[in-house]
Amino acid sequence: MLRKILKVFLNSKLIFKTPKNCDLIVFDDVAINELKLILKNRNYFLLKNRYENIKKIYISFNIILNFIKYFRGNLNTAYLASIIYTINPKVVLTIQDNSPKFHDLAKLFHNKVSFIAIQQAVRNDAIWNEYDFKKKLNINKNKNFFLDTFLTFGKYEKDLYSKLKIKVKKFHIVGCLKLANFFYFCKKKNMIGKKEFFDICLISDHPPSKEKAKFLKKEYKNVEQSIVKIVKHTIKFCKKNKKSLIFSTKIKSGKQFREEMQFYKNNLSSDEFQYLVKNMYKKKKSSFSNFFQKDYSSYFSIFESRVAIGMMTSMLREKLALDGKILACNFTNLNIFDFPIRDFLFLKETKFDIFEKRLMTILKISKKKFFKRLGLKKEYIIENLNKSKTIYKINKILDKKLA
Repeated sequence: MLRKILKVFLNSKLIFKTPKNCDLIVFDDVAINELKLILKNRNYFLLKNRYENIKKIYISFNIILNFIKYFRGNLNTAYLASIIYTINPKVVLTIQDNSPKFHDLAKLFHNKVSFIAIQQAVRNDAIWNEYDFKKKLNINKNKNFFLDTFLTFGKYEKDLYSKLKIKVKKFHIVGCLKLANFFYFCKKKNMIGKKEFFDICLISDHPPSKEKAKFLKKEYKNVEQSIVKIVKHTIKFCKKNKKSLIFSTKIKSGKQFREEMQFYKNNLSSDEFQYLVKNMYKKKKSSFSNFFQKDYSSYFSIFESRVAIGMMTSMLREKLALDGKILACNFTNLNIFDFPIRDFLFLKETKFDIFEKRLMTILKISKKKFFKRLGLKKEYIIENLNKSKTIYKINKILDKKLA
């Protein structure tokens, strides 16, 4: 820890003054592009949290005094708290809703500053924390969670957090911001209403890091095997039934992308791996080809596919929000990887013939029949994109808090 802090000091510009007062602080710069339509025409202070991203350090008499006031053994928390206190905002906003540091700061400023978190992805980590605690593998990390205001995909999160006894003062159901941004981008490019170009979109569910939860260290092979089986079944289905495939990787470039592809190379036959690579989103041409952007490539893939397949990715919920059909598979023996809707769109049986039959049924039935079978369950886990007005809702909530 001390080595990281020293590195930050050596690599940062020291600013010997107090930041100006500002009504809005944006916490963490990672994925800040997703807040572009929320922050438009707003004055805000960007509070970077990650050591590798910090380039400025503010030092003043007031900051030092408040640093001492908030110091409880953690230097980073004390510094961030001193900056927040000095700026005196009405709202601290983040899209990193599962950030432990954001939760710590929300507790420190409880009833003084409104901390608003926008849900960025499905929160499997909360479920995994509970599982670790029940299995006596770890302390109950969920006890450390605290949110003042949580803007969620659907009502499911409200019920989940209540069940897990995670402290959240106020929930607002707004839908998925990233998906709303994608839809805004499509409208701007006049790309709404494009046909479904592919039969199947296979969404990569590259195994989570073992550090995400204690139990994963014991069950990692189990999770890997489940993901590999989904991929193998999908490839076999497409080849056998002459269905088109687009494969959307979890990471789009760099070291993590290479590690992701190496995982598939190590666990698939040579023919299967080559088929997967051949049908990657980078290799495919579609009506979105000229607009394939790094941030939205996965959305383009699910938007132009008749059915999306995956295990635990939030993209499955987002496909439903786009009025699209999905097949969610959990081939582990762990219920904590089950999809929230345990209906005909969810499969636990591992045999290929059962997978084939279920997927063919979903492909053949109309969207109207597919969603009629779900009833209101879809809206329970994620707001429909056309009805959610996500960007409008978030801005309205923020306007009220900042008034």
